Amino acid sequence: MKRILLFSILSIIVLSCKNTEPDPIASADFFPLQVGNYWKVDDNDYLEITNTKVIDGHTYYQIYTKSPLGGEGNLYIRIDKDLNLIQAYENAPGYSKTIANFRMKQGKKIADTPEKPTVIERDNDKITFRYLCVICGRPNAMFDISFHKGKGILSRNSLFRGYFENNPPFTEIRINGQVYKL
Repeated sequence: MKRILLFSILSIIVLSCKNTEPDPIASADFFPLQVGNYWKVDDNDYLEITNTKVIDGHTYYQIYTKSPLGGEGNLYIRIDKDLNLIQAYENAPGYSKTIANFRMKQGKKIADTPEKPTVIERDNDKITFRYLCVICGRPNAMFDISFHKGKGILSRNSLFRGYFENNPPFTEIRINGQVYKL
């Protein structure tokens, strides 16, 4: 009887000290991946999920990107069971990298990629990652990408020499068939 009482008290204490971190399982919808979803500034600056492709035995979402600054091309991404956002390359079989993890807590970093993504802001509805821009050609250039629950990427900013170079905001997104004007 004493053991049952002790176990009950310990259970109540453990449950009352519940972690207040965002629910990692609910974080899975920070980047809704479905063919047809898009994030658009205008006809010359957007991301659109156009297809799926199997690379190294995994299904990736093909995201066509077009930007006046970055040209155009395809990205291949997927989210695994551990909520890692993984990028693969069509012409580099066997190579992929984790570019985000939606379970990461604020201040944590993925150190094994050149971009070293770090969570700089996090709550239940938004997570922002800061990346070193290794292809920018500018030392210490960084960029931030904010993912919003149920909406995906809603903001992206470049940071160079301590100043933000804001990218134009998205004006329209389509998530799972629903169009949102921003």
